[in-house]
Amino acid sequence: MNEKETLSLELMGVIKRLKRGGFHQEGSCSLTPGQTALLHLVYAQGGRLAEGIPVSSLVEHSGLTSSGIAQGLGVLERKGYIRRSHDQRDRRVIRVHLLPLGEEAMEAHHQKILSFTTDLIDAIGTEKIRTFINIMEEMIRFKEERDSHA
Repeated sequence: MNEKETLSLELMGVIKRLKRGGFHQEGSCSLTPGQTALLHLVYAQGGRLAEGIPVSSLVEHSGLTSSGIAQGLGVLERKGYIRRSHDQRDRRVIRVHLLPLGEEAMEAHHQKILSFTTDLIDAIGTEKIRTFINIMEEMIRFKEERDSHA
């Protein structure tokens, strides 16, 4: 194995450990990481708005199946984080609305992640974090360019 292959394996291992350790799990408000991610998606995509967000939009933005989204929304609804309703103009469309408990959970989740990342910056240092961000941006650009040529 050459040096680049060894480095590639090391990079993949670190990324896997980072994902498994999960910054996203900080302050998950008693939800699983997947449920927290789905609640965040509802929050970010417009579930706070009066009209809510169509389930189809959640499917599109998550990359999950309709049944996977429906199952996750069912859990969130039973726990009181969201409410589903039929669209007034098209009864075939199901809309998702973030309830006050869901909004509070997302605000608390955001604050815990913000606190964690602030502590991380204090521990590692601003310069190293800035370098890390720049490298990650380069990696994202590389992937986007590569994907656009595929």
